[in-house]
Amino acid sequence: MARTRRSDDPENEEHPDEEGKEEEPPHDPEGEDPAAAEPVEEGRISFVTLLKDVCDLNNKEIAWLKSSGITSLHDLRRLKEAAFDSIIAQIRKGKYTQGQGDAARVVLREFRHHQEANVKALWSEVRIRYETGRNIEDIRNVGVDASQLVIWETRQDQREGFTNPPSEERPVATELSKDWIKGLDHLEEWLGQQVDDAYSIPLSFLLREEPKPTYVEKDYVSLRSEYAQCCPRLMSNGTTDVKVKWYASANEKLWTILHSIFVNHPSYAYISAFRRAKDGHGAYFSLKKHHLGEDAVSTMAAALEAQFASLSYTNEGRRWNFEKYVTRHVELYNQSENLKRFDYHGLDDRTRVRKLLAGIKTNKFDSLKAHVLSTPSLKKNFDGVVALYTDFISEDKSAHAGRASSQIAAVGGRGNQRKSGGDDGGRRRQGKRDNGQISQVTVTDRYYSREEYAKLSKEEKMALRKLRLGRTTNKRQRGNDGSAKTAALEVQSEEEDDRTVTVSNGGTSNRSNPALVRQGRPKKNG
Repeated sequence: MARTRRSDDPENEEHPDEEGKEEEPPHDPEGEDPAAAEPVEEGRISFVTLLKDVCDLNNKEIAWLKSSGITSLHDLRRLKEAAFDSIIAQIRKGKYTQGQGDAARVVLREFRHHQEANVKALWSEVRIRYETGRNIEDIRNVGVDASQLVIWETRQDQREGFTNPPSEERPVATELSKDWIKGLDHLEEWLGQQVDDAYSIPLSFLLREEPKPTYVEKDYVSLRSEYAQCCPRLMSNGTTDVKVKWYASANEKLWTILHSIFVNHPSYAYISAFRRAKDGHGAYFSLKKHHLGEDAVSTMAAALEAQFASLSYTNEGRRWNFEKYVTRHVELYNQSENLKRFDYHGLDDRTRVRKLLAGIKTNKFDSLKAHVLSTPSLKKNFDGVVALYTDFISEDKSAHAGRASSQIAAVGGRGNQRKSGGDDGGRRRQGKRDNGQISQVTVTDRYYSREEYAKLSKEEKMALRKLRLGRTTNKRQRGNDGSAKTAALEVQSEEEDDRTVTVSNGGTSNRSNPALVRQGRPKKNG
């Protein structure tokens, strides 16, 4: 775009060191302030003042921008990135100057790098505000200064980072359907990282029901989060609302993604109606309504109540204890909290405590339960009740462990005495019980039926027990002796006919034990 030199300028005369005496853009009289004729609303600064005081541009550079068609914030907003970069490049290369050589180099020196970056930060902020439903003219509010550039440049860097992740795996329908609350949360998070191909707008704005949200001034977690909550689907166009320019491309891409995820899953039946229109927004909310609608949430809530009712605790065990009981309660409570997003009433603090106490099925904690129910602060303090029970169980376990240790020590002492007494330790212990009362009790070592054994006196039963103990001891001794000694005992037992013995405190004998009688082989006929 060629421009002519003013007729009153001396031909071939340049004044590079004097501002206003170099080549001027068209329709910009020498020395005239570009902002002089610009009307300004109350409470705002002019567009030219914004460029001068915030972006650090001089009159000549502002005139060059205006000659490129950038006369307002709305002109900046309409420019795509490629068009904006092209205008900046033309200004930097001196395409709007007359003549060659030195004049072009002067333009290059005057439009410095930081000024170019400032203008681009302003353009990016205008674009962000428009895409999040804010009034872009608020940038010209009185009080704006160069300190805003740092914020704008930061947001510009975040906006330029709106690209599709290169290697993130797409969600799988079978995994999502295992738990639809967690599954759709994961799907929404993943879709929030995807952008449409035409305008690089995150797809998360299509996952919100409100088509035209009201922007709220607050500290957002990130610029993506701001887009997810505030980016509109509809904008006012005078008297009517129209779809935003990026809606069509984003909606079609969302449909393509949902189709690829659920095409081989039974849930595809609930989104297939949106295939012809490629309506990703409609398909997503149809899927969500079926799996997390009012009826589905009522079913999940009933199942949750049943799981609460089935929980119980009786005592401490290896596989189930109070800690696991409480952990399961917390897990179910978290599930109920997730259902609150879908109009489920959830559990208040008193209900949590009541369900916890109802599942404790032992009278060992009746005193604790009575204390909790009689203390208003504990009746609605789940964590406090858990701490109270945990301390009580810990003290009870410590006391039980102390009693068990004492019992083991006592048993170990008696065992050592038996061991030091040799093989007759059992008889010595039994002899202490006799106290001389069964010194002359006659009993036969044989099999007794239950009725016969019941008819024996206490002394006879003790005498029989001593005989059988001696039989076991003698068998062990016989196993340690040689085979010759065993044979001699067997011959001796065959010669014994009288199997009735008299038990005394002096000792026992197994000579009449029928178990030691050797059975003869039957004679062969013929």
